[in-house]
Amino acid sequence: MKKIYIIFPLLFLLFAACKKDGKSPSKPDPDNDGKKYEVNFNIGIDADEQNLQRSSKIKKLNNTPANLADLATFLAYYVFNSDDKLVTSLIQTSTTPNFGKITDGFAAGTYTVVLVATKNKPTEYDSKHIVALGSDTFYQKFELTVTASTVTQNINLQRVNGQLEVKFLDAIDDETLSIQYSLENDYSLLLNNGTPDISKPYRRSETKNIAPSLFGITNYTYKTYVTNTVKPIKVVVTVSNKIFGTYGKVIDSVMIYPNTRTILSGNVFKGAYGEQGFTVTYNELYGNDTTVVEY
Repeated sequence: MKKIYIIFPLLFLLFAACKKDGKSPSKPDPDNDGKKYEVNFNIGIDADEQNLQRSSKIKKLNNTPANLADLATFLAYYVFNSDDKLVTSLIQTSTTPNFGKITDGFAAGTYTVVLVATKNKPTEYDSKHIVALGSDTFYQKFELTVTASTVTQNINLQRVNGQLEVKFLDAIDDETLSIQYSLENDYSLLLNNGTPDISKPYRRSETKNIAPSLFGITNYTYKTYVTNTVKPIKVVVTVSNKIFGTYGKVIDSVMIYPNTRTILSGNVFKGAYGEQGFTVTYNELYGNDTTVVEY
């Protein structure tokens, strides 16, 4: 019976000790006490995405990232936790001090970081999508694991759009007033995976007035960026002329590829310099594929 009286005091002392330090033997310590740890990002552009032309300059860069400000004026930063809930966001412009450098703080854990930069300011943007039609666009998504230490990471964004170039090989007629370029089936960009949002197509157009100084020149060129890199687009060229009124060409089933320039080249003008057929070619920019389409 004496042994029983000895055990009870020992159990009481053990319970009191657990209660005193606020810990229970049945519950492990939390991973952290809410403390946040500093995370720094230095954001640039992948060397292979710097230019829309192949050149020896690119080969000499040895994948050194380009300065973000050289190719973009807008940067959006979004961070999601493991439950896919947005925990922080930030917008920078080229006028922001230290554009492309971000300092943030997180509790220990795993997060998903989404970064998107554009040459021109988007017309719409949030944590789900970005509408930057006609603008060069760069993107990166990655997982970030935060532990009890300061983290500094260099992040290189990659171009997700392609470029469209329309080149007129024949001379501009002296009576030409303007040229309109219309694109059907361009898209916004989904930020969860960096792909075009095919659920909502856009039609956009741009008109260029033709000054008398351009009369008679050849190889007149129009360039724009296209976000739709997954489905064919339609390109409509409409010429406004003092004598012939409006006329033009419809170029169907044009494919645009990421980080690649698609060139449509041919003859379109009526008038003093004559009218000829129009040939469309898709020329390599810095991708490995070359496709030629004629009609």
